[in-house]
Amino acid sequence: MTPPRERVLDLCAFCPDLCLDVCPVSRATGNTAFSPWHKVSLLRALEKGLVPVDDAVVGALHECVGCLACSELCEHSQPVADLLFEARGRYPWPADLPAGPAAPDLAAVAARVVPAGVVEEEALAILVPGREVLESRPTSVTAAFRVLAALGADGVAFTHASLLDDGSVARARGDGAAALRAATALAQNASRYKRVVVLGAHAWYTLAVWLPAQGRACTAAVVPFVDELSARLDRWPSDVPPDPRRIAVHDACLLARGGHGAGEALRRVLTRVAGRAPLDLAHTGRNAWCCGRGAAYHHARPDHAAAIASLALAEARTAGAELLVCGCPASASVFEQAGFPAMDLAQYLASRLSSA
Repeated sequence: MTPPRERVLDLCAFCPDLCLDVCPVSRATGNTAFSPWHKVSLLRALEKGLVPVDDAVVGALHECVGCLACSELCEHSQPVADLLFEARGRYPWPADLPAGPAAPDLAAVAARVVPAGVVEEEALAILVPGREVLESRPTSVTAAFRVLAALGADGVAFTHASLLDDGSVARARGDGAAALRAATALAQNASRYKRVVVLGAHAWYTLAVWLPAQGRACTAAVVPFVDELSARLDRWPSDVPPDPRRIAVHDACLLARGGHGAGEALRRVLTRVAGRAPLDLAHTGRNAWCCGRGAAYHHARPDHAAAIASLALAEARTAGAELLVCGCPASASVFEQAGFPAMDLAQYLASRLSSA
């Protein structure tokens, strides 16, 4: 049974800030006022009328990437991100924050990167990239279809449902109603198919975790892209040579902490394809640092987002990595933009196919 909202807020407010060190925002900025405990305590004080509704107070509610690290640590599994996201829609938008990223023309993006041969409405399985992928790393879609074909999964198609927004940006902005409408539309359209292979971490989390928690669900099997690959590793071409580079792995926080696992499938795929096990960062699996892009944080606070990305990149450099392979395409974009060689899983496998 879900505890009353006041009880949820009290549990955070009377905790001695145990989640301080796992929050990437407070860690990267060095500002303890951005710890999960402090943000929820501010929200509690706002709701009780104990602090003013001004940009400084409300702005703190926007200092969250939704990575679930605090909830993972908390023995009560406090829904900190949900609390903060919902609150953003109830208080005036801070004047120093941009209004939010404009919705991209996903159909126009897809027209540039989706191979013509995979566009098929009547299919058993479809690929859903998610808005984050089409927006930040659309070429991953091309790579994903190339890899799927090489592994014998050429029955996975791209349909009108593949283009639908998963609602994660609206949810992060505090528009829960719009997020629910978008996610429900995606789930209903995707339910026409037997299997939905999801490329982006936010889209997977929305369909597999968040939407069912709202009492709605996709009736098709929702499969992370990495699982689709892992199940077909016996078909990986034998003429692809081992990769001599020192490769490290960055886990997608919403996959690792959203119930998918600690990254075992990702490591299994990379070990088979690269010819040896990848390097782990100091924070890995369920403890992995966020890339800084979650919840459109890179748009709201680009300087803070860059500082968060540097946490994982510092560990990659310490490990001696020459390439960072990411479980989420959006993360690869962030690290690449920061100047570190990075690929998402689809692009890495496609590049290895080219080396044969």
